[in-house]
Amino acid sequence: MIVRDEEVAGWVDLQNRVMALFREMDYHAESPKVVPLAGRGQKEIDVYVEDRNASVTTVFLVECKWWETNVPQDVVHAFHTVVHGAGANTGFIISKVGFQAGAKEAAAFTNINLLTFEQLQHAFGEEWYRRQQAKIRQLEVELRQRHRLHFDQWNLLPIHNNMIFHTPDLAHRLAIAAKHCVNLVIQCGTRWPESYKGPEPVQMACDPADPFKELPEGKLWHEAATVRDYFSILRTAMQKWVAGFDSLCEEARKSFDGIDKDAEDALMSRAMAEQLEETPVRVLREHLGDAEYRRVLGLLAGKIADSAATVRIPDPI
Repeated sequence: MIVRDEEVAGWVDLQNRVMALFREMDYHAESPKVVPLAGRGQKEIDVYVEDRNASVTTVFLVECKWWETNVPQDVVHAFHTVVHGAGANTGFIISKVGFQAGAKEAAAFTNINLLTFEQLQHAFGEEWYRRQQAKIRQLEVELRQRHRLHFDQWNLLPIHNNMIFHTPDLAHRLAIAAKHCVNLVIQCGTRWPESYKGPEPVQMACDPADPFKELPEGKLWHEAATVRDYFSILRTAMQKWVAGFDSLCEEARKSFDGIDKDAEDALMSRAMAEQLEETPVRVLREHLGDAEYRRVLGLLAGKIADSAATVRIPDPI
């Protein structure tokens, strides 16, 4: 996840990377931005950051100094005045090489933080990692919800939900989408990076962009080069398949709406027959009587025992 200071291409690149870091944590960030100062006109800020999710909006101002020399104390004094005048909560001065002793003294006991870009990433590293996890977990919930609508073997609802996938092509594409969802959910439960620091590269049970992709020759795992790449690749794939599932369902609904009444009635009859077959035998208990009910259970138990060696019932995702 950490971008080394020497990897930054220059002042504008530094501003953009700082802005991107905060946006990855769901802060509102702009670069540059002109802010008003109390009674002192206005000032252009390199990076303006708001935490709009806080109970009271929190504002950070960031000054980027891509200098070949250490930042002196007068810069700290001037920036402290700007932060105070803008009513910001905290200020960050990001330096390429560091700060003079006087600058550190000037920032002591103030709300001004003196950091390199690497140090800024470490300062927010744990929060960044938690935010990425939360995004993946939310997408995992959305994938599971969609999968259960169509493939929950403990529920009769999929029989009716899948009725609209009335052509072989639609049914096949639904099965492919389900396979992608299962593999992505499995990936969410395996091989997480230990922290924002790595280790890197990050091992993955499957390639999220293509869960059917074969492993590279000689490799035991798929890999993401960095922790940031891991979360980005996985999040992008999950967002794609959440949207893809919804799009496919909408396409199936429109196709189903276009069939004639006889075909619709036939599909409904088939769905009702499948639901009847899947109805739990326990609903018949009061109608069969205790002895007959136990006999039916015995037949089922024998059938299950006969097929147990060849049939494995998968766990629902």
